[in-house]
Amino acid sequence: MSNAYFISSPYKTCSYLRCLLPSLHGGYGTSITSLYRNIKKHDVLLSEIMNSDIIVFHRPETIDAQKTAIELKRRGKKIVFDNDDTFKMNKGNPFYAKNETTEKLYGRNVENHSRLVDNFIRNADAAFTTNEFLADEYRKINDNVFVLPNCIDTDDWLEPKRNEGDKVRIGFVGSTTYSNDFKNIKNYIIELDERDDVQIVIFGLDDKEDRKNNPIVTDVYNHQYKFWDDLKNLEHMPWSSMADYSETLNNLKLDILLIPRQDNYFNRCKSNVKFLEAAMCEIPVVAQGFTTNDSPYDKDINGKNGILIKDNSKWKEEVDRLIKDKELRRRMGKEAKRYALKHYNIENNVCKWEEAFNKII
Repeated sequence: MSNAYFISSPYKTCSYLRCLLPSLHGGYGTSITSLYRNIKKHDVLLSEIMNSDIIVFHRPETIDAQKTAIELKRRGKKIVFDNDDTFKMNKGNPFYAKNETTEKLYGRNVENHSRLVDNFIRNADAAFTTNEFLADEYRKINDNVFVLPNCIDTDDWLEPKRNEGDKVRIGFVGSTTYSNDFKNIKNYIIELDERDDVQIVIFGLDDKEDRKNNPIVTDVYNHQYKFWDDLKNLEHMPWSSMADYSETLNNLKLDILLIPRQDNYFNRCKSNVKFLEAAMCEIPVVAQGFTTNDSPYDKDINGKNGILIKDNSKWKEEVDRLIKDKELRRRMGKEAKRYALKHYNIENNVCKWEEAFNKII
């Protein structure tokens, strides 16, 4: 087995998926010790890093990370850049039109930050990411790129809970609420909000107290906040910790999860993790497909385990079909879980990390 070590980033969910899961199941070292992202003490961390041959940096976006990587490479370590998203401030990124605000929020110049990340990738011995679209972007500056999927751990998920109420519970989760992705179905969401047989549930929107404490973020997302706040019958579950996420999602007892996406560079770089999470709760997904066949969901959703929408005029038709057919929803949710366990169980995929490490050495 390769002697590899994962250094996590401040992004807790991503660090869990990209660092902790492969470490736990592959026997590799890592700087975090739990879902709560507890960081090891400095002396322990340093000792473990120096006793490893391959160092994986997850989302290394600081000068300090780059200097550390340069020093470790000078000492004979193989350096790997890992990321499951894009840093690029291309059109489609929620902060694209607000570069000045973005610099205040992140404390860095956007263009300089992008060059810093590209420089890390260029000088790394390899780059890991989650899909071919983003891998092709990295291959422009590094020839040694590996696609390693985000995976699920069965130990994180309890038995799926069912909604036995009178209303069909339709959910939106995570970044869908924080961008313009929902614009494709904005009118349909308003229509659903007015129905007596439907309950819209949103998981991940900041509550009003959080918005007061984060004025810069609130300024960026003000238009999106207003849309959701104006709905008459919205059930809201704020962000939860990564440690509580799976249980919270399961407790919502969603009947359907909607994942609309704008067709842009930012969204093509995403992974299919929202589909996998819903699948583990046996929630059927209606997700965005792109005509270019490179949305995060084009590869996996096949009509039996979920519904893929390429023609945006079909959202109402397909969701209404699921609303009316409880048995179809249950059958599709079960098939989604079967598919996720077959293709994305970390126990069956961790060997891909070992194969990549062996090629790097």
